[in-house]
Amino acid sequence: MKCWTGGLLAAWVVQIFGTSALIILSRGSEVSLAAIWAVADDIAPLAKIGFILALAVLTAPVRRRAPGRPIAVLWWAGASIAALLLTLALLPQPLSRGFGIGLTGSRFDAALLPSYLLGALLAGLAGAWVQMRCQGAGPAAR
Repeated sequence: MKCWTGGLLAAWVVQIFGTSALIILSRGSEVSLAAIWAVADDIAPLAKIGFILALAVLTAPVRRRAPGRPIAVLWWAGASIAALLLTLALLPQPLSRGFGIGLTGSRFDAALLPSYLLGALLAGLAGAWVQMRCQGAGPAAR
């Protein structure tokens, strides 16, 4: 259980802060820790909570199963992307400050969607890596 929750935390951090950096880059602005923090801080708490809750539900099936297998990595990546898309699709606009429809007025804004999706993919990979490493099944554990 601790390895899975560690994976969830790693995925959440990458999703929130990594995607914030990608959004800054997509705008052509200079990336700094202060800028990343500002963008991440502006994301509504319910968006942050919604993502991690959806990810927890979607990754629960691989919580104890063969974390070193490639299917688990694919599962985490797919679950992270699905969690992001669910959060974008279902979060009401008044509760979406700084995220999705609350940021751009569009749920799936074409300019930001690639940043969101890449961030979700990286978040899923980070979650899988942390879980595998914790359980001694990943390449970093050897």
